[in-house]
Amino acid sequence: MRRYIGEGIQSFDIFDEQGRLLGQPELPAGFGSMSVRSIREDRMYVIDTDELGVDYVVRLEIVKPE
Repeated sequence: MRRYIGEGIQSFDIFDEQGRLLGQPELPAGFGSMSVRSIREDRMYVIDTDELGVDYVVRLEIVKPE
């Protein structure tokens, strides 16, 4: 299922190494400029950079399918 969340960004599914669906991440505004660093079973870590060039680690929850 595709879901558009603004700025032309689509939501997407995340799968584990065995191909099992983990779910979809809760994507914040500005996600298109963030860099994904790590995906765990129930969360995803991305790097966001502010207007001063300071990097921040952002934790995004992965919503499991029902």
